[in-house]
Amino acid sequence: MSADPESKTLSGIKQATHWYGDFTTLGGITQARISDNKASRNYWILVFVAGIVMTIFSLTNTFSRYFSYATTLETSEDIAIELEFPAVTVCNANKVHCEHLRDLIIKKVKNIAVHCRQRSMFFKFAEFN
Repeated sequence: MSADPESKTLSGIKQATHWYGDFTTLGGITQARISDNKASRNYWILVFVAGIVMTIFSLTNTFSRYFSYATTLETSEDIAIELEFPAVTVCNANKVHCEHLRDLIIKKVKNIAVHCRQRSMFFKFAEFN
């Protein structure tokens, strides 16, 4: 005589639950699974359920506060006759050698000049044709 399908399903669920209890890292589940006595197992199940309830409460509270779109706006106008200028410190940690910078600028200016001359020669050539 074979076992009824319902008991096979419950047996499969029990095996899956035991397997999950062995490998999960959720606090309380593993401790409840490996507990030696019923009181300890019930304690860990209670701790786990309390953690789930507190998490759901906290998430619900957080989302309800966020979606209430509460906005507080406060403006004030102060007219000051004199303003104290803040101290400014400039620290250039990226040192540039001035001679190299000058050479680079001259090179770029020459390139621009050559490019402009080439364009003007092209336009003069185009005028004759």
